[in-house]
Amino acid sequence: MDLKTEVAALAETVCRNHDLELIDLEVKGDKKQTVFRVSADPERGITLGECETVSRELMDRIDMDDRFPRNYRLDVSSPGLDRPLKTDLDFRKNTGQDVVAYVREESVKKQVTGQLIRFDADFIYLEDAAQGEKAIRRADLDTVKIKLKW
Repeated sequence: MDLKTEVAALAETVCRNHDLELIDLEVKGDKKQTVFRVSADPERGITLGECETVSRELMDRIDMDDRFPRNYRLDVSSPGLDRPLKTDLDFRKNTGQDVVAYVREESVKKQVTGQLIRFDADFIYLEDAAQGEKAIRRADLDTVKIKLKW
């Protein structure tokens, strides 16, 4: 198992223990200074206190395991508004929002915008006033982000 997979397994357990969903884990840097970036979120939104609790507990588990580097930095935060939507929780929390979806069609990415009206295991459904409802296979999605309003 690689480093990211091993840390993700620990982070998933810690998040689940606190009724949070692990949204993403990034591993950056090198062996001299590794950075673990954990994004977690519950249905209601994450608090600073929950981030601190997850950080402390995950840090304790990493420190106790010799498989992990000794020099590392751990960042635990909410996923943020500008991050890609990936999980069912992301889609559920953002149903009704305007989104931009980048769809892989053969060797090109096509941009599709609309209001996320629903989703299931295989598709997301966007609605656009001009084009109506459009079903997009989740397997064809490259990225989906909330369309931020300025």
